[in-house]
Amino acid sequence: MKVANFSKLFDHSIVRPQATRAEVIAAGETAARLKTASLTVQPHYIQLGLEVLRGSGVLLGTVVGFPHGNETPVMKEFQAKTVMDMGAQEIDMVMNIPALKNGEQDLFI
Repeated sequence: MKVANFSKLFDHSIVRPQATRAEVIAAGETAARLKTASLTVQPHYIQLGLEVLRGSGVLLGTVVGFPHGNETPVMKEFQAKTVMDMGAQEIDMVMNIPALKNGEQDLFI
């Protein structure tokens, strides 16, 4: 399998809270060079990620409910709409693990 085909199976991410612009740019350049399926960044870096990935064919993703998922469904819905409006093409949404463990299906999302 060629690297180009193999790398398309992976998502690249830089979601550490202390990630700098320079690190996001470097991660974006790596994702674009390797042609990964996507690059996931913190919502703060959506615009920067879109600029770095422009024309590469790599999708730009972001996180909602990160890192613990304890927001309410309404809050996550608002976050998801906001990041999509900002240009994110994929969302990694963190589920509410305590709600899952407690059987609270109305809060599970």
